Formats: sequence, structure tokens, C-alpha cells
Amino acid sequence: MDIEKIKILKEAINLGSLSSVAEKYKYTASGISKMVNSLENQVGFPLLIRNKNGVIPTDECTKLMPSINEIIYWEDQFNQISAEIKGVNIGAISVGTAYGQYYKWLSKLIYEFNRVYPYIEVNIVEGTSSKLSKEVEDRKADFCIISKREGNHDWIYLFHDELLAMIPKNHTLCNVDKYPISSFQNDAFIEIYPGLETDNSRVFQHNNIMANKKFSTLDSYAACYLVESNLGVSLVNGLISKTLTADVLYKSIDPKQMIEIGIAYPKKSIISPAALKFLEFSKKYIYEIKNL
Repeated sequence: MDIEKIKILKEAINLGSLSSVAEKYKYTASGISKMVNSLENQVGFPLLIRNKNGVIPTDECTKLMPSINEIIYWEDQFNQISAEIKGVNIGAISVGTAYGQYYKWLSKLIYEFNRVYPYIEVNIVEGTSSKLSKEVEDRKADFCIISKREGNHDWIYLFHDELLAMIPKNHTLCNVDKYPISSFQNDAFIEIYPGLETDNSRVFQHNNIMANKKFSTLDSYAACYLVESNLGVSLVNGLISKTLTADVLYKSIDPKQMIEIGIAYPKKSIISPAALKFLEFSKKYIYEIKNL
């Protein structure tokens, strides 16, 4: 089976359009369509549903995606190891963080890494800790600074971070030292990343708390200003609270809730040569991240 056609198929699914794939790879649209048609003839069933809005995978194609990802991953591994044997360092890696304040540190790390390994491509991925953890397991990411998640990946511990209640300055508990976790069940709660697994949702689940959800947002900054406007309370990592500028109060939770922060990366048995080089290179700079 032609790996190039498999890559084209995956790119079409990612971009949602055959014409976008053609533009990216400098093919004609008909050329891309013929490659997908050829692959469909090989497997014996349709792989894409084509409509005026673009393309989406068929149910059969969705079932094949884990195998497609495996084929592409191991082909890349083969190329990287072959190049390494010849003394050339090539490859592509994906790095990311669930915490925006680390982008500056990552940018510096990538810059220094690129000076030493100019032929290794570095891509940035983003998302919640749970999403990035899953991407490491699915071999879509190689190095992610996140809060700890269970899963089949390796882990470098960095430090513990405290979850803090974010409340308005005129809140009835503004003068107490700690915010009782049970109060999230009564106060109007502003949910960040609604419907997704986050540190907040995990803490509520662990403590059997049903938060009184009234508002939601995908942005911690928006949540902060909603709290400032006295619309409710929220819950944020101490790391994130350092970057927020609205006029609100932060309180330790009773009982205190601590989150382990670290770096998730693939198991040593499957990590790519390029990703392993990035991991080893990063260890020279990890001390900096603990002091940010």
C-alpha cells in the first residue's frame, strides 16, 4: 500500500478539503482526488464523504484511523533511524503546553534546539492537559507541559501547583483565609472549558462536588472578568492566576487542592529519535521552568 496516499488521506481529513491538500502539496485537485480514489479501490470501500463543504471520513475510514496513524508513525521512525545511521538528524516533533506562560520558555528552547538540529521540524500543539496527554499517547505529540494525567506515557515531575478559588472582591467570604470547596455548590460558578476534562472537573469529581454552573467560557481571561463583574466565582490553577489582570481575589481552597505539573512524553520503547533528542536537550533548561 502506498504510504504517500495514506498521508494524503489523513491530511484531507485534517484539513477537511481535497483542494486544501492540493494547495499544500502543490498537486492539482484532480491529482489528489485520483490518489484517494486509488486508495479506495485498494481497500474496497469509500474512505471519504465528499460534499460542497469539503470531505469527512466515512465510518469505515474512522475505524481505520488508528492503523493509519500507526503506519505513518512507523514510516517516520524508519526514516529518522535510517538518517541517524547515516549521521544526519532529521524528523518532525510536536511540543506543547496547557499553560500559556510557558510558550516563551518553549520558544527559547526550540530556538536553541534548532541551532543544533536545524533539520528537525518542530510543531506547536495546544489544548488542555487531558487533550495533550491523549495526543502523547496517540503519538501526535512528543513533549507536553501539563498537569499529571494517568496514561501510557512517561513523566518528568516539575513541581506542585495549587488550585485557587477566584472570587469577587465584595464576596461574602472575601475576608476569610480559605474558600470552602462546598461553596462551589451554592455560588454561581463560571466554568472554564465546559464539557471537557480539566483540573477543575477532576477536583470536583474527586470531592463529590456538583458545581452550580451558571456561565461558561473557553478563556481564563474571560472567566476572570466575569468574576470581576460579580457574576460568580471560578477555579483556576495558581500558574494561570499569575497571568490574569482583573481585580479579583484568589483564595486557597479548604481542603487545599494541589496539582502535579510536569512533562509528558512517549515511552522510551516508542519515542522517535528526533523526540528523544529534544527531550535530552530540554533537560539542560528544565531548571529554568521551575523558577518562572
